[in-house]
Amino acid sequence: MLDDELKTAILSERADTAALNRRVMQQIRGDAVRWPDRWLFAAAGIAAIFIAGVPAWFALFPVRVDGTFAAAANDHHIELVDLQPRKWRTGLTEIADLAAQEGLSETQLTALTPAGYHLEQGKRCRLGGRIYLHLVYSSGPARLSMFIGLRPQPATDRRIQTADSGKEHIAGFAAESFDLLVVTRQPGGEAGKVARHAATLL
Repeated sequence: MLDDELKTAILSERADTAALNRRVMQQIRGDAVRWPDRWLFAAAGIAAIFIAGVPAWFALFPVRVDGTFAAAANDHHIELVDLQPRKWRTGLTEIADLAAQEGLSETQLTALTPAGYHLEQGKRCRLGGRIYLHLVYSSGPARLSMFIGLRPQPATDRRIQTADSGKEHIAGFAAESFDLLVVTRQPGGEAGKVARHAATLL
């Protein structure tokens, strides 16, 4: 019986909905005023996080290198870093004969030797489905690979391009009759310097 009386008393009271509506509308209008500021702060925060994270982003997702560049870097690593057993030509006469079969004269072969290096060995290899002459040059403990492949047609763009693949630095260009790539672990733009020298000869 007491519950029924309490219920009747509560239902008989008029609720002040006008006051409630006013408070709700004030809250909505207040939020509407603050929303642009909130979005501005949120956008600024996201931008700051992105900018700070750029180096980490590129470390996780390195810039993709050209397929032939990557193949040359991989071949250099396997044969000169991992020292996988391969059959190399080591004498100048043997290497020159091999180079002649790929359209490279002995004069060009000798001139391509970078300053301070000597031609150590050479052989044929396959990069991206094409045959390249792989020449190895050394200067003390430093070694670099030069890959030279005959072009099916003259190049329209002879600019030197550079890329990194792991610890290997790569530089390459397309010439009138050849594609040439240089791969080394030596820092300081050594790959680019050797490629620029070779570009004047082919």
